[in-house]
Amino acid sequence: MATLWFLFAVLCIATAEPLVEHTKELQNPQSDNIEGRSAFCPDGWFSHGSRCFLYVNNPLDWHNAEDHCRSLGGSLASIHNPQENNFLKQMVQLAGQSDVWIGAFYLQSRWRWIDGNGLYYSNWVGLSTATSYPCAYLRRTTGWANTLCTTNRRFICVATPGSC
Repeated sequence: MATLWFLFAVLCIATAEPLVEHTKELQNPQSDNIEGRSAFCPDGWFSHGSRCFLYVNNPLDWHNAEDHCRSLGGSLASIHNPQENNFLKQMVQLAGQSDVWIGAFYLQSRWRWIDGNGLYYSNWVGLSTATSYPCAYLRRTTGWANTLCTTNRRFICVATPGSC
């Protein structure tokens, strides 16, 4: 039994390490104005509810943005309710940017979140033909829209702290 706990602890440490190492993505002096700094989230990440969010000021296409978030121990952000949507919108506005990738994508005739959560809340304001424009982004002021996944945008990652 002790061996099992030891293996579990090693797995948790190995999984959590990328999240702790790469937290200085938001390079904006106004970042301290965002409510949500927490001892539970790594430095540079912001907590909201039970999750940590990171604004990444490095434009990438949707797939590379997701890869970057995965390298940090998370994924592109899923948004579960209006409060989270407003929190992320505030992060984008304080960073002085506009559109950012979120983790919604269209596959097999429905919208999904890349982290596996169900897409039960949405805030679409500009929904184009999903089969042609299968990746979603959060607009700075007015909800979500979809576009080609090859466009470079800044993005927001999400991770769950203390999952080990």
